[in-house]
Amino acid sequence: MERARFTAKDRWSWILIDFANSAFATTILAAVFPVYLPSLLPKEGIQFQIGSLSWTSTAMSLWAYTVSFSILITLLISPLLGAWADQSARKLRVLGIFTMIGALATIGLGWCADWKSALLTFVVANVGFTASNVFYNALISSAAEEKDWHKVSLQGFAWGYIGGGILLAFNLLMIMKHEWFGWPSKQQGLEWSFVSVGIWWIIFTLPALFILKEDPPEVEATPRALFRRVFDLWKTIKSIPQIPYMLIFMLSFAFYNDAIQTIIAMASIFGKEVLALSESTLIGTLLMIQFLGLPFTLLMDPLEKKFGAKRVLMCSLCFWFVIVFFAYRMTNPSEFWILGVLVALVLGVSQSLSRSIFASMIPRRRQGEFFSFFALSGKMTSIMGPLLFGFVRDATGNPRLSILSLGVLFLLGIILLFFVKVRAGAKLGA
Repeated sequence: MERARFTAKDRWSWILIDFANSAFATTILAAVFPVYLPSLLPKEGIQFQIGSLSWTSTAMSLWAYTVSFSILITLLISPLLGAWADQSARKLRVLGIFTMIGALATIGLGWCADWKSALLTFVVANVGFTASNVFYNALISSAAEEKDWHKVSLQGFAWGYIGGGILLAFNLLMIMKHEWFGWPSKQQGLEWSFVSVGIWWIIFTLPALFILKEDPPEVEATPRALFRRVFDLWKTIKSIPQIPYMLIFMLSFAFYNDAIQTIIAMASIFGKEVLALSESTLIGTLLMIQFLGLPFTLLMDPLEKKFGAKRVLMCSLCFWFVIVFFAYRMTNPSEFWILGVLVALVLGVSQSLSRSIFASMIPRRRQGEFFSFFALSGKMTSIMGPLLFGFVRDATGNPRLSILSLGVLFLLGIILLFFVKVRAGAKLGA
């Protein structure tokens, strides 16, 4: 039996998950760790050789390859876990497991002394982050009624900006003013900033693990039934083409999400290697995005109510198309700050409305399974985006060409989204 009503505690405990894990997105994925990584590598780069083929990889390319590899692992495991979590009503438990994996690995980054151990530990941490987000997204139905999903999803991203921004500001103090904390060097400030992210992530995820409640499974989750459901994903795969608008939306999301995630992952290291920006400029810009993201994302709620989620999402993607060309041409720190303002305008709305639109198009008791495939549609190309970025950088020596290619992905996403009818997908049965 489905829940009759939801409380403010349900909604805010779910929002706090974004408040918690956004610290990983800012400090580890976007701001501090990518800037710290080059200091662990030799200046001449890393030499790789496979048979007769050999090449030298820079920090930017190595970071891109590592992000792609960690996402590949999540792609392989999340559909199986999603089906199992739905069948046994254990999305919260799986969320907790991957949160602990990701957070503890993030804490472990503080003790990595060389680039190999640092990248290996990052892979584990990012698997925890990306996999936990699959189940966080799927749990929106345990936090609010369907009519409120667009609003609550926007609130989640908005408060995620604040969570990531608060800790990023504190991490910046830990690094730049390390003597205030009794640390003799900037290096120790960096290491303890990684530790603080893991602790923050755990603390603010705990309320959801105790407060949110899942609908019970429709049938008893016997071991045999669980085994059959987990390994019978072929039925779900076959059902996706039978829901054409959902399939088109997943393809659209795959293209534009690839471009967005590549921009997020590569922005700081691009600014450091190509524009020779200082760490204070890079981290300061990311910090500005976090705090501007709250009002900009919340402002989209009345626009969504007036014009509809699909139209607002399409406008945000057109704006991303403009951002790509601005990034391709930027040459100085002032333009990087302007780029940060432009990104803050649309980052939250692009991701939050994608989540809530898809949530309205899938069966209520199969959210974990379908969100796994939704994540898979995004992760398949998210592997290719950073991989392509790194390959173009190594092959041509010009990372600006990698940026320009992202515009094509946004254009494909916009064209496909134009043909999606959201309400048609909402009729989907279980």
